[in-house]
Amino acid sequence: MKVLYATIFIAAMVCASSGSAAADDKLLPVTAFFDEFKQDEAAAKQKYMNRRVTIEGEVHAIENSAENREIIFDAGENGSDTVVCRLQKSVKGNIAQIAKGRSAVMLGVFSSFEAHSITLTDCIFGQFRRK
Repeated sequence: MKVLYATIFIAAMVCASSGSAAADDKLLPVTAFFDEFKQDEAAAKQKYMNRRVTIEGEVHAIENSAENREIIFDAGENGSDTVVCRLQKSVKGNIAQIAKGRSAVMLGVFSSFEAHSITLTDCIFGQFRRK
């Protein structure tokens, strides 16, 4: 298990250093991240566009097909606000360790915000916690 966390940490550091600088070095709860877009969409887009962010929240759904590997977080009280993390193609193995209702941390690059959904691309797994 320690090897897994060390591997994830090293992968995160490599990705962060090879891409744009992180928009913020802190862990962002998905609700707070989404609220920034609701309060001032233009400012949030400017702050995060093409930058790596680290989010944490409760997993709402998992899409694990050959074409699509996404972790979807519920980012609002009404259930319609989501943060979608599209996994990097290089992420190996299945995503069985993630379950609906379980808290997870993901690192990804902000790509878009449309109405009720934020999309992060090139996502990698962070740590997982049981509720």
